[in-house]
Amino acid sequence: MKKMFNTKFIALCVVLISVGVWFRLVPVRHMVLFWRVRTNPTIELLQEVGPDTDYGLVPWFIVAPALEDNEYAVRVCTAAYLHDIQPSDSRVKSVLLEAVESSDVRAKVDALELLTDLYPDDLQTVDVTLKALTDSDKFVRFVAVRCISENPLRRGEWLEDIARLLTDQESPVRLNAAYGLAKFGEDAIPYLVKGLSDGDVTMRVTLVRLLSEMAYYQGSERAAAEAKAALQQEMDESARAWMLEAISEMESLRESGEGMEPK
Repeated sequence: MKKMFNTKFIALCVVLISVGVWFRLVPVRHMVLFWRVRTNPTIELLQEVGPDTDYGLVPWFIVAPALEDNEYAVRVCTAAYLHDIQPSDSRVKSVLLEAVESSDVRAKVDALELLTDLYPDDLQTVDVTLKALTDSDKFVRFVAVRCISENPLRRGEWLEDIARLLTDQESPVRLNAAYGLAKFGEDAIPYLVKGLSDGDVTMRVTLVRLLSEMAYYQGSERAAAEAKAALQQEMDESARAWMLEAISEMESLRESGEGMEPK
């Protein structure tokens, strides 16, 4: 009987000590969230708890299940949160790459943007972004163009992939492809000129404006000549007026030396 009492007493002491350590190390708000996250792991919980600066603890009991959540959107948000507090964690890139291959458009787009921001030099980032240029969803293609054109590597061999979207069925995608191409400088001019055959007035005017901006900001005489040639060939009167305005604006800036220095 005495032995049993001692055993129970020791067990009680262990429990009390454990509880005491738990209360000492883990904030009460973490404990409350711990019970909530067991049945409902969402990104709102991560935003609510935040990195604990007082205790230096990462709420792994929230992060771990959220990284494997059924919704890819939750996984992507968790990966972004995890990168903020543990940049070297390899799970971040893995989760984002998985999300890009998912059928969840919102998660796919967010993952593409995060991969470009966090791992721009990574070959896997480049590969999945180039692949996304041919995605069946127009929003994914739209974002993929921006991501690949903003990638600091900006390799010439990507021009063909981006230029294909100048004939996309969706006007916003075509326009974004034009803006993306313009960032590649002189090498992109032939592709931009080819796009001037587009039946959409807005597209043609945008291309002339981009060529005019390249002439000024990048000091490209070739771009200036192509913009003026497009103006001469344009048959739509309203389009001609907008093109002339764009060309005149850049020429005025160039003559006055205002604005950004040519790159």
